[in-house]
Amino acid sequence: MNKVSAPLLDVRNLSVEIASTTIVDRLCLQLQRGAVHGLAGESGSGKSMTALAVMGLLPDSASATGSVLLGGHDLMSSDDAGMCDIRGRRMGMIFQEPMTALNPLMTIGDQVAETVRIHTSTGHDESRAIAASRLDRVGITADRAGLGRFPHELSGGQRQRVMIAQAIALQPALLIADEPTTALDVTTQASILELLCGLAEEEAMAMLLITHDLAVLARHAARISVMESGRIVEEAESEALFRNRTHGYTRTLISSATHQPAKVARSQDAKSLLTVEQVSVGYRKSGASLFTDNATRTIVKDVSLSVATGESVALVGESGCGKSTLARAILGLEPLLGGSVTLDGHQISQSGGLPESAQRAVRGAMQVVFQDPFGSFNPRHSVARLVAEPFHALPHTPRGRDLGDAVADALLSVGLQIEDGTKFIHEFSGGQRQRIAIARALVTRPKLIILDEAVSALDVSIRAQVLDLLAELRAKHNLSYLFITHDLAVVRAIADRVVVMKEGRFVETGPTDQVLDHPSAGYTRELVAASPEIPPEWLA
Repeated sequence: MNKVSAPLLDVRNLSVEIASTTIVDRLCLQLQRGAVHGLAGESGSGKSMTALAVMGLLPDSASATGSVLLGGHDLMSSDDAGMCDIRGRRMGMIFQEPMTALNPLMTIGDQVAETVRIHTSTGHDESRAIAASRLDRVGITADRAGLGRFPHELSGGQRQRVMIAQAIALQPALLIADEPTTALDVTTQASILELLCGLAEEEAMAMLLITHDLAVLARHAARISVMESGRIVEEAESEALFRNRTHGYTRTLISSATHQPAKVARSQDAKSLLTVEQVSVGYRKSGASLFTDNATRTIVKDVSLSVATGESVALVGESGCGKSTLARAILGLEPLLGGSVTLDGHQISQSGGLPESAQRAVRGAMQVVFQDPFGSFNPRHSVARLVAEPFHALPHTPRGRDLGDAVADALLSVGLQIEDGTKFIHEFSGGQRQRIAIARALVTRPKLIILDEAVSALDVSIRAQVLDLLAELRAKHNLSYLFITHDLAVVRAIADRVVVMKEGRFVETGPTDQVLDHPSAGYTRELVAASPEIPPEWLA
């Protein structure tokens, strides 16, 4: 009979309260060495608060009870000094947004070396050597990035690798990764997750992988706990959890993760609404003078695309490939180096620019929805005023009752109430904020909406609702969408046609099913292979 090894992390009856409100309720969790344990659930379920309680990083207003045993030692009995010694040395944590977690005034080499110096007696040179080896271990080599670079000089994936190097600098026994890849493109996400899981196995670390992306957990976690309202409602081996789905909340999550909105019928002979012809976009290089040869760096290189009336087109590719730059050029927010953009027969952008009056005449026919609705709204303005903002870009702005009616219609069309117009943006959930962003885009009755990563940060159930809403609005108003995303599951759900972009150029285009199921370009095959999905046989 095999003897079961004792868990490295043993959480027993952990409860966390803030202002008499229970956030985590009698949670029990066990993690084994060398294994990846997934913690799934929607925003507000208590996932991150559980991680902070284990790390001893709860806010002052929070109180915790129960026990958290790390290698048999109860962390709940340790004082601040004791926890400071344990954090970094015996356990590390990777946060969702590296740019806010890293010190912008310190080089990446110094930040990793600082962890070593705090917990050991090593000197400056030795700690820098250890930092270099750990950065090299996560793929940030001295010849490619250099220890002397600052966080803002690195890409999102590189910054996440620096955080991993910092967390594993002293080979901790426990690693907590809280949504470590939410905002990364699929290839970078895949490489980061493969790195983390490889480190857990090779260095016998126990890893708690916290995410709302069930496809990621299906691919990487050996065991999964599902959390709802502060409690773990189901826990099982990964395959068994997806096959059995014994709890209603688990079934809801999995259904939302695999949800496909109703298909929108459209005319196959619809005329072209948006036409992008041989567009190039670039920036003047830093420090370049007017007389310098090759002073401009070209980001988008001679691309052409069209979007028909009522059509939904997805633009996919890795971060930095030029997707958002192209979107800004279409919106008239970036000057063109060459080519032209035409909307509904009216030229709205060309090399050398167009008069403001020419742009204003058709600006109401095109709107945009951004990834972060909270960051794109002024928090001091009411929702009604925020939704009415696009009218200021039009030649003729409705006034009085007409303006109020337009705002009310926009709010009602996205499932909100007229009374919501008197509230402020901080009073709404993430999904409601994205609905308000869509209402703002709809208020001028546009023909084309550009959605830039509009659902990538949403929980699976909220994402399903927003995708259903977009499909409904498209069918009702014959809208056209240009959907910019790195999530191929979203592309399958929302797009009739997909355009694949790499290094400023289009490498493949065609019907969504054809491109994703039978990709012809090598880069498209890489994207499809890197995109996580729940094995279909697990969902039978």
